[in-house]
Amino acid sequence: MNRLQYSILGYEGPTIVVIETDQDHIIGGFFNTKWKKSHEYYGDSNGFLFQLHPTLTVFNPTGEDNNFIHLQDGLGFGGTKNMPRLFIPASMEACAAGVMDKTFQNGNLLPEDCLEKFNIKSIEVWGTGGEEAISNGLASRAKQREITDSAIYQARVIKDKKPLVEDINLMDTKLYKHREEARGRSDFSVDNEHGGYKIERSQ
Repeated sequence: MNRLQYSILGYEGPTIVVIETDQDHIIGGFFNTKWKKSHEYYGDSNGFLFQLHPTLTVFNPTGEDNNFIHLQDGLGFGGTKNMPRLFIPASMEACAAGVMDKTFQNGNLLPEDCLEKFNIKSIEVWGTGGEEAISNGLASRAKQREITDSAIYQARVIKDKKPLVEDINLMDTKLYKHREEARGRSDFSVDNEHGGYKIERSQ
């Protein structure tokens, strides 16, 4: 999922998501929006879901709801956060393909003789719309990566180290307090034999 998100985040323009299941069924969706991570749904009515194999069926938006794309830990389309119409979890296992929701037309994303759960054999996301649209989409993705990389770098670097150094005042700690108290005493001397300090006890 991390690799998938890295490939699509920031891409702006028409894309088609194609999923091949472990039973050789092909389903997916078309969307014309900028890919981003969000706690909320996003997208517009230009998107739709489809079954491509064994039959070709398109599930257009109904206009009842606007829950098109939800991308956070996993990737969901339609439905709700708790139960998307089409959902790929972060583990990329035990994916779900429902029959109905308010965002897209009702119908079987998978063949009728299949359960609504499936595993992924392969998944691809294609930029569409011609060379100019794809070029613009890749430029948008590159810009997003630059912003993200810069934010990560800034979080790792301490620009002004002076306040940090000023906060580390070891001379005020108990470790060195005994040296300050011992200085100036006539019975305080260097212990060359043991590599430290000693106090000569009076007879």
